[in-house]
Amino acid sequence: MKRLAIPILLVILGLGTKAIAFPELATHGYPNCIACHTSPSGGGTLTEYGRSLSKELLSTWSYEDEERLGHGLIGKSPEWLQRGGDFRFIQSYTNDDVKTQTKNFWMQTQIELAARLGGFYIDSSLGMQRGPSSTPKLYDLISPRHYLGYFFNDEVSLRFGKFLPAYGLNIPNHLAATRAPLGFDQGMEHFNLEAAYLGEKYDLFLTALMGKGDLAGAAIDYAPDPSLDEHGVAISTSAWVYERFKLGLSFMYGNTDAYRRILSGFFGVLKLNSKLYLLTEWDWQSKVDRASNIEARGFAEYNELGFEAYKGVNLYLLQQETYLDLNALSSRNDSFGLGFKFYPRPHLELQAEYRKERDMRKFTSYYDSGFLTGHYYF
Repeated sequence: MKRLAIPILLVILGLGTKAIAFPELATHGYPNCIACHTSPSGGGTLTEYGRSLSKELLSTWSYEDEERLGHGLIGKSPEWLQRGGDFRFIQSYTNDDVKTQTKNFWMQTQIELAARLGGFYIDSSLGMQRGPSSTPKLYDLISPRHYLGYFFNDEVSLRFGKFLPAYGLNIPNHLAATRAPLGFDQGMEHFNLEAAYLGEKYDLFLTALMGKGDLAGAAIDYAPDPSLDEHGVAISTSAWVYERFKLGLSFMYGNTDAYRRILSGFFGVLKLNSKLYLLTEWDWQSKVDRASNIEARGFAEYNELGFEAYKGVNLYLLQQETYLDLNALSSRNDSFGLGFKFYPRPHLELQAEYRKERDMRKFTSYYDSGFLTGHYYF
């Protein structure tokens, strides 16, 4: 019951407040990511319509055509071609019982191109491996995503290539409790075959997980860890309810040389009123280590209550936890805090977050942590 106290409190506080960040656009009447992105499950290159929404719904200030590539200084892309990229920088802060530490580094520097000819579409990214100085293969050439797809009609599509499977909330914060700890971090992309149905009221993704594949062993490789060579299946579906709530269920079975696992959960994007939204995801995992045949059962959950104080300015409260082995207290990490997201102009996103965090591998008490990120997308 104590574990539920903070999420319940967040909802109670909100019953008295338009979400305008990426998955939160569902509260503006855009339940499917394909409205803004080439990828059916979201992320990556923006469509022209997605660019226009970044100006009309996300940005505090803008001038005519600023949402276009090069802030309008570069001509409009041909209808069949989309060009883009991401540059993301972080300044992190930790103050625990042992030391105070700050780090700053580039998390992402890459370009991405997408093309569509008739029903066929192709997307590919190219950049450098970024991260702290200890990151393996730092500055190596990488391609986190590359895939080929086909739209049979406006609702049904099929694609094959390297990308993260559709599961839960596809939020930009890859360090969230329901992303990196469950295997959905940058660098964990592998090859998949995905069938998708994107209707007005509900969607369905069926994904065959096909591992790293032969091509992933080439020089351009973003996932060198053999334990990431996961085979299996993933299913994710969601419904658009009362034009206010996006509610979904996800399931995954994964199998590698190191482990096999079953992952399942539910997620939601809830528009509580014209100014307030709630993102929530709860997942349960059963993971069996192949070497020892020991099973670890646990959960991960993420809750974000956001308030649009002004167009392009969002404040939020956060509570999250991972406890992936209920028999091992050291697997527990939980945090709560607050932050803001600021979209001053098209192509620019700033985010700051402060948390009280507890990592039971190291400390039994809470300590201070946080970050400041700058993201330029085009």
